Formats: sequence, C-alpha cells, structure tokens
Amino acid sequence: MNEPCSEEELREILKPTIKVFCQECNEWRQETLVGFQGIEEDFFGRDNLSFLCDRCGNFQQSLRVAQ
Repeated sequence: MNEPCSEEELREILKPTIKVFCQECNEWRQETLVGFQGIEEDFFGRDNLSFLCDRCGNFQQSLRVAQ
C-alpha cells in the first residue's frame, strides 16, 4: 500500500515548471537547464531572463513562464 505524501513532497510535485523560449531552437526550455546570465523586470512587471540555451548554446532573452 502506498503511503501518503508529506506536505513538502506534495508542494514539490505541484510546483509549476518555469520555462523560457529559445528562438533559435524554437522551443520552450526549462529554466533550471539553461545558463542563467541575468534577469530584469519589464514595464509590466514581468521577468525577462537572459540565458545561454543548453541545447544550441546561443545567448537568448525570454519572458519567464510557468507551465
């Protein structure tokens, strides 16, 4: 029989994945996998991440999106 999850385990399971879009690869990449370079807030308060794509190796900028 399976034991119920702890509150901490449940939070980790339900935590949204943050992704950024690589225009060179034309796909969404997990924020934890790309090379973080910097972050800034735009006029509307959205986070814009500068990063090195883990797949193509190019420098990119993208809004951070929870999926």
